[in-house]
Amino acid sequence: MTTVTQAAQVDMMSDILRDPCTIRLYVNDLGNEPTAADFQEPDGGGYVGKPMRFQAWDLSNAPEEAVYPQQVWTFTGPIEGAVQGYYVTRNSDGRLRWYDQLSGGPQRIVNDGDQIKVSVGFEFGEADDPEATTE
Repeated sequence: MTTVTQAAQVDMMSDILRDPCTIRLYVNDLGNEPTAADFQEPDGGGYVGKPMRFQAWDLSNAPEEAVYPQQVWTFTGPIEGAVQGYYVTRNSDGRLRWYDQLSGGPQRIVNDGDQIKVSVGFEFGEADDPEATTE
């Protein structure tokens, strides 16, 4: 197997995170292997997606970890459905980059001032070899 240097791993991580993206919330259940078209954003309550800036990523522990500042949505009123999680799309083509469910489960927005807080981060490591055996 080819060995990739740590410096090259940091470069690859930076290349992935450099694309201008938007972080969005979703309110629907998902099937397996969703695309961006499968996500339904909240309607009302002052909700809008948030642009992500490469400069905001903390790559001080790269290539093992990348952390983005916590994102907070403060709503101006109720929305229909419960927020299930967040997803990130690439601005150039709308393609889904990644998604995650909210920790603690879905959250309902019913009042002016209700908030959703999302922490985005990645931990990278060596992938498990599915053909490896332990004895």
